[in-house]
Amino acid sequence: MGCDGYAVLKSLELCVAIVCMIYKRISDWEAFQIFFLRQKFSDEWPLLNTITWDKNGSIYADITYGAFVIALAAMLLAYLAGQLDKTPVLVSIISRRACVG
Repeated sequence: MGCDGYAVLKSLELCVAIVCMIYKRISDWEAFQIFFLRQKFSDEWPLLNTITWDKNGSIYADITYGAFVIALAAMLLAYLAGQLDKTPVLVSIISRRACVG
């Protein structure tokens, strides 16, 4: 198993997922500083506010990002080791499970 298109795609997905997780942690720090001001003057979508403004929503988002990063890393390593052939059903199941969290 050389470095073919599938390995490159999974590597890019892994890099993007890690960058998203880091960006979320940085933006959480900034959001913590202006939380009450945003809550007072919010005209945004109410469902978004109730999901991500409390600590539970933030923890859920962290778990989702973390699960996706772990699943992508496992799929990439298994593919590079030759243990994961291009079985679309297995890849689809693992990817869907990682997205759900």
